[in-house]
Amino acid sequence: MLWDARTGSCQFPQYGSRRRSREVLLPLALPYERPNRCKSWRCESCGALKARDARLLIRLGVTHALAVGDPLIFLTLTEDSNARGYRESSRALTQFMKRLQHRYGGGLRWVAVPEWQKRGAVHWHLLIAGLAYPRAVVSRAGRRYPGHARSQYARCVSKRELASLVLHYGFGRVFDVHAVGVGADAGEATAREVARYVGKYLTKQLREGGVPRNGRPVRMSQGRNQWCPGVTLTLLAEQAAAQVRARYEPEGHWREVWLDRIREDLSHPSTDQLRRLPTWERNRRRLQAVREAKLRREGRWSQ
Repeated sequence: MLWDARTGSCQFPQYGSRRRSREVLLPLALPYERPNRCKSWRCESCGALKARDARLLIRLGVTHALAVGDPLIFLTLTEDSNARGYRESSRALTQFMKRLQHRYGGGLRWVAVPEWQKRGAVHWHLLIAGLAYPRAVVSRAGRRYPGHARSQYARCVSKRELASLVLHYGFGRVFDVHAVGVGADAGEATAREVARYVGKYLTKQLREGGVPRNGRPVRMSQGRNQWCPGVTLTLLAEQAAAQVRARYEPEGHWREVWLDRIREDLSHPSTDQLRRLPTWERNRRRLQAVREAKLRREGRWSQ
């Protein structure tokens, strides 16, 4: 049903709306208004949809960087034993990326996904496009990551330079960095693999409930250095909603489902609806008073 397709299993569906008049902005909570998703990362249903869009956006950004020939590196930042909170660590990450932008002439695009540890510390997993890392790296699992060729890229960063910046902004001494999409790894398969690897931390923190109240499970560059030029999470969400509407509304299913839900709610009113009734009646009277005052001023009021 479209009702379920619109809100899914959203834990905090939004039934209110705002109608603007010249005098006052009234929050209305009509009893059978079309519900909307809460769009919160802390909601199990909405968070899963936002994580899906975020993984897609990460993959699109990697694909774009490889297609235009921009170098791409993967960087993991850790916190030391004196772990900072999410807000302090996020602020330090912003300053760290600003310093990289300033040192290497700007134009760097990046996306970062935090990973909360059991001890409360935050690890940041970053993808940075526009910066080359010429050193080959062998992971603990034995996989070899070749480095970028210095002769092909003007902006190359060394591990020593990264270490100085990492320590300057309060991150731990242990950090990992390697090039992405070099040689045989340059392709769509690499984009999917990287997006899957970074996206698993999104799924992990949503599944374990590790997202703080004011935390963002994914951060990315905006403006002229947008991670994927022309594509945002909001745009992906709107496209998905448009596909749902195109599937149901031309066939008139929305009205049928809406009326069925109204009849069902009237026959079996819930405790939450009974609790909302005084609010609905109070808002209705306030709105009626505002409309009467407007008609009196215009001289169109009649008993």
